[in-house]
Amino acid sequence: MTKGKLGTTIIGLSALLLMSYAFADTTITLHGIDDGKQTLIQVGNGIVRMGEQGDPEYSLYDKSRDVLTSVDGQHGTYMEFDKAMLQKMSAQMAGIQGMVAEQMQNMAPEQRAMMEAQMGGMMGSPPADATPGKKLQAESRGGKTVGGVRCQSYALFDGARKVADVCMATAGDIAIPAEDYAALIAMMDFTRDMSQATPMMGEPVDPLLMSDLQGVPLEMKGSAGGDNFTLESVSQGRLDAGLFEAYKALRKQDPMQDVMRGGMPGGMPGHMMDSHP
Repeated sequence: MTKGKLGTTIIGLSALLLMSYAFADTTITLHGIDDGKQTLIQVGNGIVRMGEQGDPEYSLYDKSRDVLTSVDGQHGTYMEFDKAMLQKMSAQMAGIQGMVAEQMQNMAPEQRAMMEAQMGGMMGSPPADATPGKKLQAESRGGKTVGGVRCQSYALFDGARKVADVCMATAGDIAIPAEDYAALIAMMDFTRDMSQATPMMGEPVDPLLMSDLQGVPLEMKGSAGGDNFTLESVSQGRLDAGLFEAYKALRKQDPMQDVMRGGMPGGMPGHMMDSHP
């Protein structure tokens, strides 16, 4: 082979490898520190699928549509959320809260205390008694390596109280296609918006969703909600299209029905990226 042909061959192979990497699917496996369960975050064609290993309940986020889908495979149903739906849910719950607050003004102290306790259960609670609606402050703790991936460590604070320790990987840290990274970040942003628009979730809010940190969360420790995790592995390889499309055969439900009951749709992220991203 001549030198010219060898150079052309090398360039062609390099281009092929770059194309394969650019369109490769990504699987991120997180290990639950408290319960030992595995959470799989699978990304392909701009869609993120996240759920515990073998669990029929999971979530999907489609970056191109900016829609999050909560899937309950056990009951054969799914619900879709977009920004317009979040606005409706937020307005609906604000109206409910206003009516309840008005009724409580005319209650006896004992009745008011009971109602406040019940509303506290419906509204959920922020992590580690964090101030409702207040952003957590992040203090850098330097770089570290988690599961073989470099990330930036932060301590999250609500005032003087430390809520959790987290480690975030940026695009330059984690070796995944740019398209997959962008989808993960978009999902985390959407989930953060959702947690603010729909506070009636009945469980503590993920600390990551109460901060402005950007990146892919590889580890969280010290969270009072028990959603502590660490990175187990990151891999690339084609994923079965059914992982992202099988839910379409299920029955679609209206999310507003769950909101009216003060519930959290099944399959929603628990530590996003439910964080996890």
